[in-house]
Amino acid sequence: MVAMPGTVRRRWAVQRRRSGFSLAEVLVVVSLLGILASFAIPAVSQSMDQTRIDRAAYLLSSDLEHAFTLAARLQSPVRVVVDGANRSYTLRNSATNGVLVQRHLGPGSIYGLTSLASTITVEMFPNGVASGATTFVMQTAFNTRTIQMSRAGQVRVN
Repeated sequence: MVAMPGTVRRRWAVQRRRSGFSLAEVLVVVSLLGILASFAIPAVSQSMDQTRIDRAAYLLSSDLEHAFTLAARLQSPVRVVVDGANRSYTLRNSATNGVLVQRHLGPGSIYGLTSLASTITVEMFPNGVASGATTFVMQTAFNTRTIQMSRAGQVRVN
């Protein structure tokens, strides 16, 4: 059999078209990936924000419990001072005014709080009670957490 010149060209043309993707196909896939990413990024951002504020709230609650332990161990009252402007708090020995623990929870930290406030400056006494019940409120871009501490030292994160 003798091959016709037109058949060889057609086979080569068909093989050439099937190897690889066309520009239109690549653009469709890239645009679909972009649309999916635009839905995923806000969800990931809110999830990270939730994790940050949860970690900050549990850090503060554990530091409040630690302040009661420090007061008993040092046999001296321990004061919790909140600096809302810098979004930080400090545990101080009331007798010496020495800094025992200092935490910065603002934008420069891994927690990224936008707000930190307390109803009162509270003092923990060596006998295991506090000067008063207090509420701490912390906020990030999407979330708010409230930490409540009773006069008896019970700490609850809401």
